[in-house]
Amino acid sequence: MDAIGEGYVLVSWSMSRPANWDLLTGAELEVAAALFEGASNQQIAAGRGSSVRTVANQVASIFRKLGVRSRGELAAAATRGARLLIPCIFA
Repeated sequence: MDAIGEGYVLVSWSMSRPANWDLLTGAELEVAAALFEGASNQQIAAGRGSSVRTVANQVASIFRKLGVRSRGELAAAATRGARLLIPCIFA
């Protein structure tokens, strides 16, 4: 289990790696976690103290690196294979 961002961990449960999670930066992993929760670019930007354009660029980079074309495909990639982004309930 690896901590990523505040309140999230990556849990590995399979040896296969269908998505290239290791290619994502720490900031991209945090944005991906927020996307997985259903947050909009505006909500993510407000929570991170960054611009909506920065978040949009990070989302595009995440999609490109993981080979997905939508938030739905990102959610599917996050819930299959090697890793799952989950809220951390242990402080």
